[in-house]
Amino acid sequence: MQHKHFPHFKIQQILPTALVSMVLVLSACGGGGGSATQAPNQQTFANMAGAAENSANVTSAATSVPRRGSVTQSSNSVNGATVNSLSITVTRGTAGTPSFSIQESVSGGAPSVFLASGPGVAVQAGSADRTGFQPVVASSSSNNRNVWTLIFTNINRITDVNQWLAGGLYIETTGANREFGAYFNGGQPFTNNIASLSGTATYDGNAVGIGRRSDIQSDSGFVALAGDVRLVANFGDATALGSISGTISSIELDPDGNAEDIGTLNLGTALLSGDNAGFFTGDTSYQVGNWSGSGKWGGQFYNNVAYPGSVGGTFGISFTNSENDEARGTLIGVFSADREQ
Repeated sequence: MQHKHFPHFKIQQILPTALVSMVLVLSACGGGGGSATQAPNQQTFANMAGAAENSANVTSAATSVPRRGSVTQSSNSVNGATVNSLSITVTRGTAGTPSFSIQESVSGGAPSVFLASGPGVAVQAGSADRTGFQPVVASSSSNNRNVWTLIFTNINRITDVNQWLAGGLYIETTGANREFGAYFNGGQPFTNNIASLSGTATYDGNAVGIGRRSDIQSDSGFVALAGDVRLVANFGDATALGSISGTISSIELDPDGNAEDIGTLNLGTALLSGDNAGFFTGDTSYQVGNWSGSGKWGGQFYNNVAYPGSVGGTFGISFTNSENDEARGTLIGVFSADREQ
């Protein structure tokens, strides 16, 4: 299992602090290597979460049921279920700069461009760190709509460019309207018949995102989050669909570069659906000391080998403290895990 870490890239602020979209691109497996993850630096989170008016949307997203397709979990929800879908596509660009396109659809409507490399989008690429991940900053502001995007991509270091996995968080503002969410996508969703599989498979990887617990202070309110993911998929006996469950353990919130472990998030049993990628949704729970709460998680399988090579998706939770009525916490992010060989 790869250990989480918080690289600290210096990112120039391009838009006002409340106008943020953040995307994290995780590693893909398929032919061997384990997963590795990146979490943006503290200043990025300070820029993103500094506006108090974002808090309700973050909590709403953390407790919304994810939507299938490109897995999306957002505050754009009806009766507690996400109704929009964000999908990122990553390709190798010129001069080593990854190219990307992010599209959004709502309630099954035709997708429209959310943000993409090209005219009208400012792109600033940094150097790859020791893991081979390359940070890219992109921003867009037009027609009363604002987006700021931070991407981490491994696209330049993997052999099969179709096996990238990408996940992230976003804030979109259009006039007075604000929307927050998490989403996950991959270049090669599992297309074999998942219902024909049997036995179990274990997946190890990482989770990244943002978190806030009121007893852990930071200038931004939200700070970097990272954790270790372990999932067990029970594919059944080849005559019925199975299930998946697991944990995000050793979760660290990273205020001002001083990581603090806040324990384990439980990813409750989720039934696999009948589509080949096995989309699933379930409940999350958190019980550490006097803190407890609930939320949602979801995902699907990727990379076509005999059994799915990877699994990825989104997670969130909102929790309170039984000894302090004013104490609050929220975690939300994305996870990526590769199958143990």
